[in-house]
Amino acid sequence: MIIGITGPIGAGKSTVAKYLTTKGFSHYSVRAYLAEILHARNEPLSRAALVAVANELRQAEGSTYVMHEVLKNAKSENDLIVVESVRAQGDADAVRRAGGVILAVTSLAEVRYERLIARSGVTVPVTFAEFCKQDALEQQSSDPAKQSIDALVADADYVINNTRDQNSLHTEVDSVLKFMI
Repeated sequence: MIIGITGPIGAGKSTVAKYLTTKGFSHYSVRAYLAEILHARNEPLSRAALVAVANELRQAEGSTYVMHEVLKNAKSENDLIVVESVRAQGDADAVRRAGGVILAVTSLAEVRYERLIARSGVTVPVTFAEFCKQDALEQQSSDPAKQSIDALVADADYVINNTRDQNSLHTEVDSVLKFMI
């Protein structure tokens, strides 16, 4: 079973992926894969750099390339795979071609921003206005090689609205898993 997780920044994709590891899933991260590439190139890690390298690879190698590379490593280790984060239509296509499903995690912009501030990572926008600007850039694109979160959420096999506490999120994930099995 392969679950590809999509959703906007701060919606809870990592939290869902981490929870699925307690259910026996092996967790793979597109972000980690892209960060390795940036590190190998001696380029600084930033959200903009991650997006740029992903778009570059998808443009040069095909819209499914990034996810295909992540799945290639994943399939050799476990039958239960969760991949975070499906960001472009080509990513979703690669997950589905491998027999997987797309799980979208959504939440309100204000809630997502507060979560990001609480985690204070290197890719976190500083102000709510910057967050909204970055968020808008990732929401729509007609290019299957670029991020288009709105379309991915609309086309997801399952959608979880993560606006409450973590226990509620886990309950939602458990409910979705029952449909997948």
